[in-house]
Amino acid sequence: MVIRRNFFPVLVLSILLAACGRKTTMPPVSGEQLRLDCIRLLQLPEGEIPKDAWPKSVADLKPLQVERQSDRIAILLRHEDHKFSQGYYVFADPQTTPSTRGVWIQRTEWKGVFIFKTQY
Repeated sequence: MVIRRNFFPVLVLSILLAACGRKTTMPPVSGEQLRLDCIRLLQLPEGEIPKDAWPKSVADLKPLQVERQSDRIAILLRHEDHKFSQGYYVFADPQTTPSTRGVWIQRTEWKGVFIFKTQY
């Protein structure tokens, strides 16, 4: 009977581990072309960029919002109120690394392009 008694906690732990291990897949980016297009977007004033101004490399990602921030373009792909936001940060300078303060950052294969995720 020891096996039955331990089965339920092991089952719950397995489910939790599986849920935590799930990775959200991000749409692939056109790397260098995306960065070049975002350099042009950095010429715009700070704030939300209208959809009709999005270059093809950005529009292909089907973002919810694109915003010019002080030193980068933030491409918001997923958002759930009071839970998380996720997308790409694109920097003009390929050597720039974003701050990780309050944000989870993951490098991509493209310099200057990072996946971000914020949690609330």
